[in-house]
Amino acid sequence: MTARRIMWPMTFLLALAVAALVVPGSPFYLTDVLASGWHYDGRSTAYWISALKSDDAEQRYAAIFALGAIGPRAEAAVPALAALMTDSPDRNARSQAALALSKMAPVSRGAVPALAKALGDEEPWVRMNAAMALARLKTEARPASAALVQALQEKSNDTNLGRFNVTIQQVAAQALGRVGAGNAEVKSALTAALAKEFPDGMRLSAAHALGEIGRDARSAVPQLRALL
Repeated sequence: MTARRIMWPMTFLLALAVAALVVPGSPFYLTDVLASGWHYDGRSTAYWISALKSDDAEQRYAAIFALGAIGPRAEAAVPALAALMTDSPDRNARSQAALALSKMAPVSRGAVPALAKALGDEEPWVRMNAAMALARLKTEARPASAALVQALQEKSNDTNLGRFNVTIQQVAAQALGRVGAGNAEVKSALTAALAKEFPDGMRLSAAHALGEIGRDARSAVPQLRALL
C-alpha cells in the first residue's frame, strides 16, 4: 500500500474527530465534554447545573455548594449562578450563589454586572458574598467600581454579620483598592473614608486600599500623613 493510500483514510478520520469536537450536538462536542468533565460527589458539573432548576430547595442548595466546590473548573455554571443570585426570591439561594461565584475567580468575571447589582441586595449576606467575589476578581471587577463605591458609602454595610473580622464596607474598600488605578471617583471615595466619622477599621481598610492603588493615589498623602 502506497503512502498516499494510507494518508487519505487517516486524514478523513482526523477530520471526523475534529468535527466531533467542534460541532454542537456531537456526543463529543468539546464544550459539553469540558462542562461535564469535573465532578463533585460523583456527579458532573452538567448534572449540578441542571440541579439548579430543581423544585426542591435543598437540591438547589446542594447544587450551588457543589459548583462552588468545583470552583473555576465549573465555569459553565457562571451564567446560571449569576441569574440565581440576582433573580431568586430565596435569599439563602442568592447568598449561596454569590459565595459560589466568589470561589470561581477568575472565571466568574462574566458575572461582574450581576455581582455589582447584588451589592444592593436587601440581604446583607448577599452583599458580603458579592463584595468578596469582586475583591477576588481584582482588576477584572473594574466595571463594578461605581457599585463598590456605593457599597463603601452605605451605612448599613458597616456590619460584619457577627461572623467575619471585616465589614461589608471594608471588603468593598479592598475591592476598590484592586480596581481603582486611573479612577478618580474610586480614589475620592477611599480618601473620604479616611475621615474621623468612619470607624477605625474602615479607615484602616481605606488606607490599605489606597496603598494598593499606589502612586496613582498620591493625592491622598496629606490625609494619610495626618493619620500618622
